[in-house]
Amino acid sequence: MILQEQHKQFAVKCYAQFMTRSQVVNEFIQEFQDELPKPPTQQQNEQNTDDIDNELDKEQDFDDWARQYYQDYKIVYGGDAEHKYKEDLPKIQKQIEKNYAELQQKQRDRTHNQQTEIHQQQIREQNKTLKKEISNQLRVYNINHNRFPHKYKDLFIQTRKQFIVNQLNAESNNDDINNELEDIYGYIKQQLIQANTAKEVTASVRLAHTILKTIDQRRRR
Repeated sequence: MILQEQHKQFAVKCYAQFMTRSQVVNEFIQEFQDELPKPPTQQQNEQNTDDIDNELDKEQDFDDWARQYYQDYKIVYGGDAEHKYKEDLPKIQKQIEKNYAELQQKQRDRTHNQQTEIHQQQIREQNKTLKKEISNQLRVYNINHNRFPHKYKDLFIQTRKQFIVNQLNAESNNDDINNELEDIYGYIKQQLIQANTAKEVTASVRLAHTILKTIDQRRRR
């Protein structure tokens, strides 16, 4: 898949919201699923019914069943076996037809199950390959990557700021909110160390200060 501008910006915004690469890939697949390559359909893998029927030798099967029925009649009826067999032949032929139809259905079911498993395996393999391909392409849109495109720097920073503001302003009774804020604070400290310009340093210091104040206020409640 060749990434377009909207794909790249989407990845940048995801990373700006503290997502891991695995999370970004999953979000990307969910967002752009209609644009991703489609696996083969089950119907494309289905074996033709005629092919299944050809695997069964109808004439041979009928002869085998007929001989088996005749042997059973000889055991049951002795000397009258041939007469009784001919008398019951219409019923026997009907039963053989039923036996053959059941055999056909069992073969179809077996083949269908095999083809379903093959299809599911194809989907699993394609998803695995697709995730790996997308992951390799998306990794550079994390600002910490050494090949991060400079033109997306402002988008990343603005998205990061807005995300943090939204987190700080969100009303939540979650007991883990302080831990989340502390994690964000730690990440911003790391960004501060990696800052290249005075503007970036100032922005990081302000965010860190705001988070520290929020943590302190929540602890005083």
